[in-house]
Amino acid sequence: KDSFYKIKGCIFLFFQNGDGMHLVKYLGSDKSVILPDRFQGEIYKIHDLAFYSKVTVESVVIPEGITHVGYMAFELCTNLQSITIPSTLTEFSVSSFSNCKKLQSFVFPDGTKIIPESVLFGCTELKSVVIPASVEDIGTYAFYSCKNLKEITIPDGIIEIRQSTFSNCESLETVYLPESIRTIGDCAFEKCDAIKRIEFAGTKALWKGYVRQGAWWSYHSQLYCTDGKYWD
Repeated sequence: KDSFYKIKGCIFLFFQNGDGMHLVKYLGSDKSVILPDRFQGEIYKIHDLAFYSKVTVESVVIPEGITHVGYMAFELCTNLQSITIPSTLTEFSVSSFSNCKKLQSFVFPDGTKIIPESVLFGCTELKSVVIPASVEDIGTYAFYSCKNLKEITIPDGIIEIRQSTFSNCESLETVYLPESIRTIGDCAFEKCDAIKRIEFAGTKALWKGYVRQGAWWSYHSQLYCTDGKYWD
């Protein structure tokens, strides 16, 4: 059954099914949106397309307790500049925040295991991303065309950077890779011509013997291993 919820002029549409309570749609036009803690006493999920193309929204606060954001939930919120992610939110979906072109920073909470495909695709003003040690997999195109991102640290335990994950991150200068990395997919860093330094937390022998590269590194990139520089 669909139900409406109004708080300080913000209108939210909820429904409940066998999977629990869902925030289906934000129907308001406010610049700043604070989501309710619960609806009818229940913690809810943010459903697919809930805020899709809400161009009026500039900031969003998601409360503690929320665990899930659905497919394209905030896609094309082109004026969204900041979003508060609670520590409980660890389940993201394909393109949850893609093309939020003014978003400045993003922190995936501890406990996040999967960063899905295209989750921050086209967030062209994004300057910083925090990926916690709990992450086990990063999807293709996850950070494609994050054109203002300057530095990225991949946590230990990740074994593969998939196809085009960081393609077209044209301001990216420094990449930190864990010792666990074994595969860098095709075009993973294509058109990242500003990369100057790649730091690998393993030896030169490990890199040479075990890391498969399909990446297109910039011609002036320099790789540093724990026992010295690998190439000029």
